[in-house]
Amino acid sequence: MRRQPTPSETPEPQVSEPAETGGGQRRTRVLAVAGAALVAGVSVVLAVTSLVPETAGPDQAYLQRLERIAPWLAPEEGAALSRARATCRDILDGKPGEELVSDAQERFTDVTREQAAEIVEAVKEWCPPPATSFAK
Repeated sequence: MRRQPTPSETPEPQVSEPAETGGGQRRTRVLAVAGAALVAGVSVVLAVTSLVPETAGPDQAYLQRLERIAPWLAPEEGAALSRARATCRDILDGKPGEELVSDAQERFTDVTREQAAEIVEAVKEWCPPPATSFAK
């Protein structure tokens, strides 16, 4: 029969650092850092993209301004642009300012006189010069 070693004779267990076989742990750390950088990069791109104004042309610029004046009008792009064209024709025909504002207040749904005046100013900036204006 074999004799059991006493506690003082029992050897300490050998603990060794894991051997790097092909850089496994290092590769895991690199992938984790790369993944975090990718997520951070996507977040930065999304944040910057949302701050950059659209540059799709004068119609979009006008609609964005209209949205600041009367937010409920901008989603109806077709109607908003049609009303802007009518106001533009009035401007090109030389209607006086007070009449432009009154007509805009009737054309654009639920706007105050002040909002109508702001809309007329926005249309003046958007309205093409007479040489390139649209047919009546």
